[in-house]
Amino acid sequence: MRDRPLEEKPACSTTSMPAPEALTCPECKADLEIWSDESEVSCENCGALILKNIPS
Repeated sequence: MRDRPLEEKPACSTTSMPAPEALTCPECKADLEIWSDESEVSCENCGALILKNIPS
């Protein structure tokens, strides 16, 4: 395989790289962060479990 720049390699596409997403806790309104490859996060402020809405 010939050497190509990292950004041209298929395994490094932006769709496969997790990214942070901002959300708000519905219980205490704290600002939270969830990664795009996670389906849930616990609020560090109140402990609520927040499930990510995944489009079907």
